[in-house]
Amino acid sequence: HELSLKAQDPKLQQLKESISTNGQDTPVRVRPVPPGSAHSFELVEGHRRLAVCLALDAERGGFAILARLDSAATDNRDLVLKMYRENAERENLSPFECGSMFRSWLNAQIFTKQVELARATGLSEATIHQYLSVAELPPAVIVAFGDPRAISLRWVQDISRALKADESAV
Repeated sequence: HELSLKAQDPKLQQLKESISTNGQDTPVRVRPVPPGSAHSFELVEGHRRLAVCLALDAERGGFAILARLDSAATDNRDLVLKMYRENAERENLSPFECGSMFRSWLNAQIFTKQVELARATGLSEATIHQYLSVAELPPAVIVAFGDPRAISLRWVQDISRALKADESAV
């Protein structure tokens, strides 16, 4: 989620400190884009690493970014699932981050049904539904939390019930 790419994010600051001190150990992964696109390559892995390297580049007036070209990275479904696994193994993703990610995959037609998404991620359909419910909360409710990554799955059912009963009061 874009919140994890903001300079104020504590975990991004930790990564920046590490890369600043030790260098970039793991390259970002890019793939070629079709001719006529605005850029020659598209980032497919390493969004946080790239954000840090670009920030260090701006601060220092130069910072080399290690990238690995992967011309075989063409299957979007495979790419998003790898991203999901990599991020989930690195750290527990918040329900809001998972829900937003899953919603974007459905909107982009990478998966057309929640049941496909559940099978591919190994999560239950009920869990997928809960994650999507967090991401689909009204903006005013999300803003009320300050950082939507703090919204717990435990709260979704109660919040949804309250919204159905009287959304304007919520």
